Amino acid sequence: MPGNPFDKDPFLESVALFQSRLQHEQEICARVDEVMSWLGEAAIKLVGLSHEVSGDAGPLLTATIAEASVQISGAGRNITLAPAQGVGNDSCLPCPRLESCGQILVFGHLTGHSETSLLSSFRVYINGDVTDGIREWNTEGGAESLLPLVSHLLKLAIFDQQLCWPHLSDMPEHFQRIPLKEERLPEESLKKPCFGFECPL
Repeated sequence: MPGNPFDKDPFLESVALFQSRLQHEQEICARVDEVMSWLGEAAIKLVGLSHEVSGDAGPLLTATIAEASVQISGAGRNITLAPAQGVGNDSCLPCPRLESCGQILVFGHLTGHSETSLLSSFRVYINGDVTDGIREWNTEGGAESLLPLVSHLLKLAIFDQQLCWPHLSDMPEHFQRIPLKEERLPEESLKKPCFGFECPL
C-alpha cells in the first residue's frame, strides 16, 4: 500500500499537549470565578463604607450580586462586572504578556436605559494577577486586594460621571418622535433617560 504508515506517537503527543492546555484553561476559568466572588465582596464592603457618608439620608450606593455578575448602582448610574466566557491569549490587548487569561467585562448604563455599553475590561491570569493593561493588582489578599480596582471603577463610572444634555438632533430616537395618545403627549415617554453613558474607562 503506498504512502507513509501512521505514526501514532506524534498524534498522542499532540493529544497530551491539548489535554494539558484544556486543564490550564479550566484553572484560569476557576480563577476568574474566584475573582468574581471577591469582586462581589469588595463591592459590598465599599457600599457599606459609603453609608458612613450618607448616614440617615439613605444609601448612596447599592450592590446586586448575581451568579455571574456584580452590579453597583448610585443615583441612576450603574456599572456591571461580568466574566467573558472562555479563555484566550492576550496578544491583541493593550500591553500583552502573550499569555492565556480570562477577561472580566465592565458595562455601564443609566437606570431606564434599554441597553448597556461596554466600557472597559480587565484580565485575570492564572497566577492571580489582574490588570487592565495599565494598572495591575494581585488577588493574593482576596477581596481586600480588589478594593482599589472596584473603587477606581466607581470613581470613574459613578462618582465622576457628568451627565450632559445631547444636542437636539442627537437625542435618543424615543424623543425624536413620540406617538400621541388622544392628541396628547404621553407623560411616561418623557420619563425615559435621554443622557448617554460616556465614561473615561
